[in-house]
Amino acid sequence: MAKFPAATPPPDTPSPSRPPEGAESAARTPVPTPFRRQFLAAPHPVAAPSGWTHVELGPLHVYAHPELGLARAAGADGLEVVLLGFALDPDHPELDDAGIAARIAAGRTLEDAIAASLHLAGRWVLLVAADGECHALNDACGLRMVHYTVAADGPYLASNPALLGTVVPLRSAPFHDEYLGSEYRRRTLEHYIPSGVTLFEGVGHLVPNHVLRVSTGEQVRYWPTQPLGTDSMEAGVARAAALLRRLVNVGAARFPLALPLTGGWDSRILLGAAQSQAADLFAYTLVYRDLDDRSPDVHIPREMLAAAGLRHHPIECTEAPSADFVAAYRAHADLAHDDWERIAWGMHRAYPRDRVCLKGNCAEIARNSYFSALRADPSARAIADHEFGGLPFARKALERWIGPAREVCAHVGMDVLDLLYWEHLMGSWQARSQLEWDTVQEAFTPFNHRPLLQALLAVPARDRDKPRVRLWHALLRALWPELAAWPVNPLPRRARLRRAARAWLKRLGVLGPVRSAYRRARGFLRR
Repeated sequence: MAKFPAATPPPDTPSPSRPPEGAESAARTPVPTPFRRQFLAAPHPVAAPSGWTHVELGPLHVYAHPELGLARAAGADGLEVVLLGFALDPDHPELDDAGIAARIAAGRTLEDAIAASLHLAGRWVLLVAADGECHALNDACGLRMVHYTVAADGPYLASNPALLGTVVPLRSAPFHDEYLGSEYRRRTLEHYIPSGVTLFEGVGHLVPNHVLRVSTGEQVRYWPTQPLGTDSMEAGVARAAALLRRLVNVGAARFPLALPLTGGWDSRILLGAAQSQAADLFAYTLVYRDLDDRSPDVHIPREMLAAAGLRHHPIECTEAPSADFVAAYRAHADLAHDDWERIAWGMHRAYPRDRVCLKGNCAEIARNSYFSALRADPSARAIADHEFGGLPFARKALERWIGPAREVCAHVGMDVLDLLYWEHLMGSWQARSQLEWDTVQEAFTPFNHRPLLQALLAVPARDRDKPRVRLWHALLRALWPELAAWPVNPLPRRARLRRAARAWLKRLGVLGPVRSAYRRARGFLRR
């Protein structure tokens, strides 16, 4: 295996069964407080949980959990803003949230505020009061979620419907029980619903790249509006590598960081971007589901970090959570996932509470797995069948989205499947994951940055998408070439054997009959 200059003397590596340093104090930590790192806005004062921050913005009373950042600013020309969460500006790394809010408030109009937000990274919601109206928008991929309803007494906003329901009555939508009892939900560990909809009557979800007019609940797309352009792979790699380094640097200057490493692309590329800060990272691997010490997602990070002289912290996430943690976790957000809950329990006991997690998500937008499955038929029905088990409400939501999405994509030269991945998979599936895990960690996702995603999407699809992913090979070599010595996402031994067996049976011409016999035998044994 490759050896490269050690950042620190190679330490002992704990086994997955032994929690990392600080785990004992973490294990004694009380269960998370209600709605940790969430926000709420109402048209009048409400009984928010004790200790929450409160400010007023136009007709709204805005409340934030004490661990959620809140910065308010008013400009000389009448623009007022509230920034919830955290924002990072790689062009102005010296600005904190208050400085960024003040810079946005210096504009004259809502359009000025939107333009000032386009280059921001982080995970944030921006509330803007201008000309007697309030609007809401969020980070590039909508990872800080906004849910809303307009009641008889005015508009309400919150991180998720569970919190919204504490201050305004909610009624289940007609498809609420259909979804909860669906075969799709039962069979899908990481089930989710399309962006823009919820399981409650009159409650909406803000779709990424849209701005919400709070008083009416109307969403208007504000991005993309200009042609994205095309770039060579070499130019795209140079732009993306430089941006990634700047984003990680500005994040490291703001927070102590933790990096979850696997055998995949995105966490390794972030490790490459963080090379100058590597010695200060808490590098860890979540050992969950059927992973063990021999799994590629565990042993590859361990070997890479050892070669760099860095410590690896495996975090065991297979134990059943305590009853009080389960109660707190399921109260935190609607549609809480059992699988994510178990992983969160492992992090609750062993993840260092002062660290912000450096996540590799959103990079998948520019390595789009939808192309192989949906290229021939990118219709709402085909997407719903592929992604949501054909659920009728999901198909209807996608039908409302896909027509305008195709129009804007044709105008700017973007593939509608890239926008689908961006606004639905990242804006709902990944955003919901981060919302649920707000119980145990804050997350900074460097790829959740519009200029970086534009730089990656400008590279021709043949260079960036599966199976060749030439862009990702080149980006890793540009950031930290020694990390390319280890395979990316190698199949476990059992999966390799299954693939070889399928290929052998196919060559013999008996793959179909063997599969049928296996399914019949499995059905008989289940009975």
